[in-house]
Amino acid sequence: KIVKCEGKFPSVMFSFRSNIIANRLINKYNIATRKSLTLKPPKNIPKNLLFHFYRGYFDGDGSLFYTKLINRSYNPKYKAFGFSLIGTKKFLISFKKWAEKNIDITMKVKQRSKYKSGKVIHNPRTYFININGNKNSEKLMTLLYKNAKIFLSRKCKIYKNLLQYNKNYKGFFKKS
Repeated sequence: KIVKCEGKFPSVMFSFRSNIIANRLINKYNIATRKSLTLKPPKNIPKNLLFHFYRGYFDGDGSLFYTKLINRSYNPKYKAFGFSLIGTKKFLISFKKWAEKNIDITMKVKQRSKYKSGKVIHNPRTYFININGNKNSEKLMTLLYKNAKIFLSRKCKIYKNLLQYNKNYKGFFKKS
């Protein structure tokens, strides 16, 4: 059954009722419900297709964003891009290892927390990876969008914005 969802971010939901397919997805590929809280590292996915898998995960539980830094005297219109991804510790460690193996980047997996009544409360089930910086964000997103034909267009639009922005400002911060 396919259902169209209208709203700020239109989407399509695909659902089916087949125990055979559901069990195959769960047992062979570790695909399960409430993946942000339960997902294990992927298994049985060919290495040359992992970037497609991780891009799909990023489309669901990741973010590529930018902020305009207006207090910079050298360039008041500077955009600072960043990347974030949430998930289980084991899953994010597998993502980190995959990314660090494929591009020159260093990431840390950190436990999510929030402030409540002035105290830090850690969430024992969810973790995150956060990358700040235009160059590192571009490297990681270029890896994720390698040979991409299927992706969330609103996130890809920010990626293309990042590419164009970095191209326009290439060498801007180098010392002469």
